Amino acid sequence: MSSEVRTDTVFISHASADIDQATEIYRRLKDKEFPVWMAVHEIKTGANYAEVIIKTLDAAKAVIVLLSKDSIVSDHVKREISLARELQLPIYPVTFTDLAKLKETFGSEWQNWLDFSTLSQYSIPRDATKSLIQELNQVIDLSSQKEELDKHTMQWIDNASTLLRTLIAIPDSKFDFIGFNDEMHQQLGYQIEELAIRLNKKDKIFIGEFLYSCYWTFTSIRPEWVPEEPRNRQMLNTYYLIPASIQFYFPEALNSLAYQLLDNDTDLFLTMIDEKYYFDEVLERANAVGARTPINMGDDPESKKTSNTLGYLIFATGLKLFGFFYTAKKSPEKIDEALDWLKEFDSVISGKDLDYLETICPTRSFATWLPMVRLFSVFFEYASGSISNAQRALGLLSSSKQSEFQQFIYSQSQNMNLTEEYRAYWADLGRIVEELKDSG
Repeated sequence: MSSEVRTDTVFISHASADIDQATEIYRRLKDKEFPVWMAVHEIKTGANYAEVIIKTLDAAKAVIVLLSKDSIVSDHVKREISLARELQLPIYPVTFTDLAKLKETFGSEWQNWLDFSTLSQYSIPRDATKSLIQELNQVIDLSSQKEELDKHTMQWIDNASTLLRTLIAIPDSKFDFIGFNDEMHQQLGYQIEELAIRLNKKDKIFIGEFLYSCYWTFTSIRPEWVPEEPRNRQMLNTYYLIPASIQFYFPEALNSLAYQLLDNDTDLFLTMIDEKYYFDEVLERANAVGARTPINMGDDPESKKTSNTLGYLIFATGLKLFGFFYTAKKSPEKIDEALDWLKEFDSVISGKDLDYLETICPTRSFATWLPMVRLFSVFFEYASGSISNAQRALGLLSSSKQSEFQQFIYSQSQNMNLTEEYRAYWADLGRIVEELKDSG
């Protein structure tokens, strides 16, 4: 922790009673590389709290204030907001409590402030953070605060990519995987975490694409290049898969990672989709990548972008529903969240049928995730008591797809890589599908 005054920060103002919610917002924004500042996490013990807070606020770029029954009567929150107004800083209020009740206790000073502020109300800090990110992007230029990839490293990546492309095109070509791995570890491995923190978005994507292309080459295109020893397989997952997908937020690699984790480490899978994957972000990334994903719609750029957007939407929805499925028994509110997610999904695909979507998103990932979304919609409609909706959702799957996924459900119920608890979830889903088929 440092008590030095930082400039151009996003200052979080909150009452002591709201420290947990404020801390979650602080950490989520920090993970997204915003220069967020919160006194309890930044000021050293023994420092002059009031002095550091005032100086930091004076040099801040924007202010987030958590509104609650405690903060609206807090003298220090009032002082911080008054100073922010004098400095004409953008102010972003967030409340997790009933706004109508808060208004009953607002004094004239607070009421005047609320009159010209955009007030948003959320049920959980994660939703507040997603909205804040959109707002803060207007006043915080993250790209200018990050360093560019040094020319030596960029040149090495270019040379390595050229080598891979050349050798892939030569039948029966040999490749020194061990030497390449050691060289890449020297060039990138030691600084992966540092690069994920300090690089601008463009360079992070550049590295992410390179790492993913390595992973795809050594697992799908030329797996024979990788020696069979377990340590080499471990290298592959550690150096190519995890950094590309988690630390660099590269959706194509997340696809591959999801397949690995679903069969081998469900808890890590749930952590990934709970902490690292957001609906809005996957759509934004889908639009940004343009034509990278193989499609069957010709070369028109807009058509390619449409295909990618729908493809990543299908993938993101499949991931989220997997997470809800594994947690619905312990947290029944997840059923309502899943149904809300499905409503948003259906509004985006706008009635496009299964065959059409499979045509424009023909890759293994999307062809798998699309019927998976339909399968989970059966489960959540059934769990909510809407049997007719569950039967309708099951009817969207062809007879062959129903049989295919019944086999998938059975294999998951027998998958010894899953815990007994997770296997039981799949067994329950199998019984639901059988019941719906018998009654339908």
